[in-house]
Amino acid sequence: MRNGIDIIIPIYNAYEDLCKCLESIELHTDLTLDRLILINDKSPDERILPLLKEKERENVIVIDNENNLGFSGNVNKGMCFSDDRDVILLNSDTIVTKNWVDRIYECAYSKKEIGTVTPLSNAATLCSIPVMCKDNKLPEGLTADDMAEIVEQCSIKAYPRISVAVGFCMFIKREVIKVTGLFDAKTFEKGYGEENDFCNRAEQLGYIHVMCDSAFVYHKGTASFKNEEKAKLCADHEKLLNSWYPMQMRFNHLYCVNNPEQYIRDNIEPFIDLHNGKKNVLYLVHLDFRSDSYGNVGGTQFHVRDLTENLKTDFNVFVVSRDREYIRLSIYIGEKIHSYKFYVGSPSLFFIPRNEQLYKLFSSILDEFKISLVHVHHVDTLSLDIYYAAHERNLPLVHTVHDFYPISPGYKLLDDEGNWLADEKPDSEKWLLGAKKQSGYRPIGNIIKVWRNNFEEALSLCDKIFLPSEFAKETLCAYFPTLAQKSEVIYHGKTISKNEPIRIHENEISFTDKIHFSIDSVEMKSSIAVVNGWIFLEGADSRETEIFIETVSDSGAKLFTSVPAVSRVDVAQAFQNEAYASCGFCAKVFLPKTACLNSTHRIAIRYNGKVYSETSCCVNLTWNRLKKTRKRISFIGGMVPEKGSQLIYDIIKSGKGDNYDWYLIGACGDETLSRLVAPNFHKVGYYTESELPSIFKSAQIDIVCILSIWGETFCYTLSEAVMCGLPVLGIDIGAVGERIKQNGYGWVVPYPASSKDIVEKLDEIFSDNSSYNFVAEKANKWHEKSSFEMSQEYAFLYNSLTKAFAPKYQAYDSRLILSGLVKNSIFAYSENVPSWFDFDKYVDVIRLKDEHKKMLPETEVQSENSFEEQKSICTETNQISVIDSYPKHLSRCVGLQKLKNAVSLYRAGGIKAVIVKILHKK
Repeated sequence: MRNGIDIIIPIYNAYEDLCKCLESIELHTDLTLDRLILINDKSPDERILPLLKEKERENVIVIDNENNLGFSGNVNKGMCFSDDRDVILLNSDTIVTKNWVDRIYECAYSKKEIGTVTPLSNAATLCSIPVMCKDNKLPEGLTADDMAEIVEQCSIKAYPRISVAVGFCMFIKREVIKVTGLFDAKTFEKGYGEENDFCNRAEQLGYIHVMCDSAFVYHKGTASFKNEEKAKLCADHEKLLNSWYPMQMRFNHLYCVNNPEQYIRDNIEPFIDLHNGKKNVLYLVHLDFRSDSYGNVGGTQFHVRDLTENLKTDFNVFVVSRDREYIRLSIYIGEKIHSYKFYVGSPSLFFIPRNEQLYKLFSSILDEFKISLVHVHHVDTLSLDIYYAAHERNLPLVHTVHDFYPISPGYKLLDDEGNWLADEKPDSEKWLLGAKKQSGYRPIGNIIKVWRNNFEEALSLCDKIFLPSEFAKETLCAYFPTLAQKSEVIYHGKTISKNEPIRIHENEISFTDKIHFSIDSVEMKSSIAVVNGWIFLEGADSRETEIFIETVSDSGAKLFTSVPAVSRVDVAQAFQNEAYASCGFCAKVFLPKTACLNSTHRIAIRYNGKVYSETSCCVNLTWNRLKKTRKRISFIGGMVPEKGSQLIYDIIKSGKGDNYDWYLIGACGDETLSRLVAPNFHKVGYYTESELPSIFKSAQIDIVCILSIWGETFCYTLSEAVMCGLPVLGIDIGAVGERIKQNGYGWVVPYPASSKDIVEKLDEIFSDNSSYNFVAEKANKWHEKSSFEMSQEYAFLYNSLTKAFAPKYQAYDSRLILSGLVKNSIFAYSENVPSWFDFDKYVDVIRLKDEHKKMLPETEVQSENSFEEQKSICTETNQISVIDSYPKHLSRCVGLQKLKNAVSLYRAGGIKAVIVKILHKK
């Protein structure tokens, strides 16, 4: 039980604000324990005194001044009346919130040396959120109570030291009043500076001032003074304070400049955006789809991307994934994205079903962000802890099967010779051999049995299991019959965005020497040219620019086509500007029917609505137009043995397919196929979905072959082919065979199929034009379910499931979530931590850049002449991130300071990486 506190409110007019303030106090304050001292400073508004008298009762004291005493005089009068209690000085234009006194009191007595406490507010200079030293309006749609709830939800109770308290809501311990004395009412009769003077005196007597980052009190903002009067008072009193407290006032200035508690504001920002009444849906996936993530290409990633893009306006979407040594959390709130990265170390060589570190992290995410539903997509390199954490909190839990990872670590269910395993007995040795080849397991013991038991137990906790084909459902339920009742087929949807070229006239282009560019390579591939290079506009962030290349339409019109940006850190390093890190491009130019054998294509940038180029910023292409004399067959997607790369190799190498032109569209992960050269074999390379229709059209493809040798659960490349209007030839296994036979937009060959079978089937297809045309027409008119249509199915299920559950969230440590907060990335480099480094030794000085030395008092910067400089510490691999920039958050970390603590401060401030110079005493 805490002691009672006296809340002192000086009052001068502002009737409407006062009514709101008193109403909030009565709602959120225990006035049987705490006292309210209301001091009417001779307000001319005749409504004030009757209102106060109406409120007067036990523990609500009303004092009506005969003369106007001013703010400081009223504060002193109230503190004297209070006598032996701690006090809170509160402005009458505030609105207090739930548990505000308890939170402030808890902060005040967390350390003996704390003298004053100031809560967070929208308008409280040093303690303002979301922007420091600004009178912020409450975020749209939020009340003071909403803000208090948000602050409490994510507070780490850091209680950071601040230079001075802020008088709008200022807690003062009684012992501080006794030692320091009252406010200087004579000097600061009409306000401004009185709390600074008091705080500076208290600091010199050994007390500190802190921010209570767990409480929020709304403040309308000062309105008692006229602007001219306030400006003069501010100037006069600041001059006086500077003469009395030069060091403290200088530090106060530095505090405002450096904003060391920005991490608290950064921590709150996502929660403000999340307070929108929408449900929070979490996707767990083994690899993220974001362009800056490792392993971002794959069917599972594309599926999660499509769900995220289509549902981020109806739900707050959380994507949790592995990104090398980190767990990445991306929060999508409409068009806003908030990012977190949590260091967890490199993935284990073998799957660990239960991992305490991941369990703690997943649990914290579920609890702190109040997740409404968990949708698991893949757990490779993760663990099964998300299932248990969600179940313990009574959250709706669903799982989508994208491959057969729950059945075997060899998730494509192939043996060591590439044969389909699903028809083998569960105890067959071939399962072990398949697990060895795909995942490195030694083929002995009961690995497969234990694996399946672990997954069956986890999946049994799910409320729904979604599968993208009947084949996938039948296969899963054959091994886990207990899951059949909760398994449901939802076919994936697919949307191919069109990259429509635009017309830009020459007079619309601004030619400038501020364009920097390079054409690194040009590769001519039959009717397609691949141009690699980089371009940026000096002074423009490349993330905010769009790159175009000039193309020619079939009618001969000159158009400009947008090309995807490519990361070019090397360019950013060369120009020493991180803004140019996304200036690369990989442009595909397609040979139109009307093009000459030589063509020139301008490259341009659009920035802030204007198009820029440079007179020489062009690429010259020399075409080798191939006349179509044979049918053209395409393979699409990332080509690996499981996708049929060896079949393709054999078709072309053996000469069986010499009657056709073959086009490989996509990356090739099979070295033998990658090295294969033949006159009728054309490698287009990597493509984006939006480029695919143009590639097919330019290459005049007749049929797409999908030659997977494993039972795919869906197959996105099949969708891509038919969405481009092309018929498909596939092997009759898995969802490929199921979908082609069910929908009639192609042909199948029986599994297992040889290269001879494939070529003979093609010969048969093209021998009957009417039959080919019938199927091709069906493919051309086929409507594939869109990603939006698919997403709406899931949205309906999410809403249905969340209505049936009452979550039981648990206590959490907000510091864990804050530790992963990523703000804007900063240009950095890495190297290994040298062997001589020891965290337990003190760092004697942190080297400052010259401009920061000037900002600090000379006494705080030790002479570097007495130190011997060692090499920089910098690396992410050893859990210490580094950056070539002195962050403002460490302006007071000069002198004895453990580097480990310093780095944690950098991270807490939202800095992604830090470089610290270590200097040892000679």
